[in-house]
Amino acid sequence: MTNVFAFKKSREGVDYCYNDKRFALKKALELCRVTIFVDADTRILGKVPEREWMSGITCKGFIPILEHPPNQSLPGRKEAIHKLAKKLEIPLKKVSFVQENLFVIARDNGKEIQFIQEWGKIGRFFEVQKVKTKDGNPIGLATAKVGWNIRNDGWQELAQIMEHSFAHWDWQKNQVRTFWDKVGEKLQFEHWQYLYRLLKTQLIALLNFDFYYR
Repeated sequence: MTNVFAFKKSREGVDYCYNDKRFALKKALELCRVTIFVDADTRILGKVPEREWMSGITCKGFIPILEHPPNQSLPGRKEAIHKLAKKLEIPLKKVSFVQENLFVIARDNGKEIQFIQEWGKIGRFFEVQKVKTKDGNPIGLATAKVGWNIRNDGWQELAQIMEHSFAHWDWQKNQVRTFWDKVGEKLQFEHWQYLYRLLKTQLIALLNFDFYYR
């Protein structure tokens, strides 16, 4: 296919590779002024509208980050978000949880590079702290850190031609794991790969000990 560019990249995400999509965005922004991220479990049902996308991020700014239900109920999330806001020196009232399955990033005089760097740093913090979260939290925090305001001009037009299936939720809902399933998982090669990624991430984090561990 002449409209597809493939670039090799090894997985870096420890538990899941949600935050690894930033590498695809980084590469796309090197090639184009604007990049539209569409999740793998999203179908494009119509013609993508042609418009002039504004610099920065255009997305569905879901809700204030602390009002997102999983951030209130899942272990460690609220505490980790409070810690990050303090370390990043950003007021939480200015941070939104970003719906991460569809968003647009347009070059902004280098701020897009800082955004991707902050996203990686924040995503690593959650991993080092062993707090499980998808990338909507790191994206929202990184957006606030670089001083972007979330834009929504044109997002609804884009969303109307997309169909998101939430495949990961369906997979989790249908999982029935027995004791022996869990034992088998511990013996699988993937488990040892996970431990390797975790150790590697923790060692890299030592280079910025105060941020990741204090």
